[in-house]
Amino acid sequence: NSCVPVMMDDNQVLVASPFPINPDVEEQLRLRYGAPVRTVITTPASLNAAILKYFGGRGGATSVAPASRGGTTPPASPTPRPAVVRSPERFRQDLQYAIVAFNLTVIVVMILQFIIRPMYDFGTLLGAILISAVVGAIVGAGTFFYRSRQP
Repeated sequence: NSCVPVMMDDNQVLVASPFPINPDVEEQLRLRYGAPVRTVITTPASLNAAILKYFGGRGGATSVAPASRGGTTPPASPTPRPAVVRSPERFRQDLQYAIVAFNLTVIVVMILQFIIRPMYDFGTLLGAILISAVVGAIVGAGTFFYRSRQP
């Protein structure tokens, strides 16, 4: 079933769905929440995003507190994200992305240096190689740390 309960409004459960929900599902929701169900039509993309955000394992599933009618609730303090244990395969994949980023950066920087300033002696070539290696190492390390922070 592709529907997400959104909120309670005027003693009705609002359910987001890209199409009208099945009467059996509507009955199950009515029995579970003890209130009539009203369907709110939404796009499939926004429904999938909501499912991933609130019910998915990778999107940082959070619990949604029911809204109070009377007043405002104080904002909850942000909870620290738990440390995620990376699998060895994920580590190797992140490392491979970093190596590819390093290699491509070295190639592009060397080509740009040859276009800007042709190199005729070994000293100039050695300097260009060192510059390319440093820039490549920075880009490779940045790629690795960026990829390792992704869920």
